[in-house]
Amino acid sequence: MFVCKTPYRVSFFGGGSDYPRWFNKHSGEVIGSSIDKYSYLITKRVKPQLYTTNNYKFKVTWNNVSYYQKLREVENVSFRKILFYFFSKSNFKACKSCFNFTTFSDISSGSGMGSSSAFTITLLNSLYLLFNVKKSKVTLIQEAVYVEQFILQEAVGCQDQALTCFGGLNLIKFYRNNKFKVLTFKNLSKKLLLSEHSHLFNTGCVRLSSNIASSYLKNVSSNESKIKSYRSFLKDFVHLLCTDSNVGFIPKSGDLLHKAWLIKKSLTPGITNSGIDVMYSKACSTAGVVGGKLLGAGGGGFLFLLSKYKRNPSLNYNLKQHLKLPFNFNNEGTSYTKI
Repeated sequence: MFVCKTPYRVSFFGGGSDYPRWFNKHSGEVIGSSIDKYSYLITKRVKPQLYTTNNYKFKVTWNNVSYYQKLREVENVSFRKILFYFFSKSNFKACKSCFNFTTFSDISSGSGMGSSSAFTITLLNSLYLLFNVKKSKVTLIQEAVYVEQFILQEAVGCQDQALTCFGGLNLIKFYRNNKFKVLTFKNLSKKLLLSEHSHLFNTGCVRLSSNIASSYLKNVSSNESKIKSYRSFLKDFVHLLCTDSNVGFIPKSGDLLHKAWLIKKSLTPGITNSGIDVMYSKACSTAGVVGGKLLGAGGGGFLFLLSKYKRNPSLNYNLKQHLKLPFNFNNEGTSYTKI
């Protein structure tokens, strides 16, 4: 039996340049960090004769417990398609075992923090481990991208798979032919500063990110100049991370986030709405708050804010109608424990 977990992520800059439609022409880069919130999956492979009473091939525990004799009966579409993809491989076709899956997470889907990719990475890693196959993180990332874009046919980029799988504070560079490079920042003092001065609040808005992403992709050509200027803030943030001095790091980073957010929300309809705009304005009018952004494709999920203060009671009060999520940045990527 294996317990696998993959962290969620906070993306700071570069979102949108991680789509093949963009980086196969212009290259792309994003910067973000894993956090201490996870997608979990407990998997067990058992002999069929042990479970003749229930007469099942797959047991899936999600919101409830379900038993299935055939793979096509699995109700969750993403889960079913990934299992179909995996068991269609020649190495695993003849498997006669039964399988138990129990999945849960620290944050619900639609958070804007890479939950779908974290789940895909976790499931793929778990399945390979059940057959004593260990895949490198690079291979897992490439396969997760393929599964999400071509098997699940979702309008997703490539940053979430890399940021959640590797873990840590990373700059991900994307090149033509779906090549990528991961550069990890080792400056612990800057990372600690970010953790201490960061705040996450749930907007309470639920959205389907793939719809917003599809709209964004349709407008890529017409928004080329905006996207390029939007990407320039990433380079400024990288410069701040690489300098020795911590003086002014939080205010300058917050200002860059704010400027990038103003451009991002103009790229396509649906990235923001009146409720999110009011929430962000209320947050930014609070003493100490220096900037922020909506995480993910947009339309809902979590609002990320930087404050000059490690604790900001005024911010908590002004956004008291919204759930605050305590968190820390961490260095842990996808991992597992064998029991």
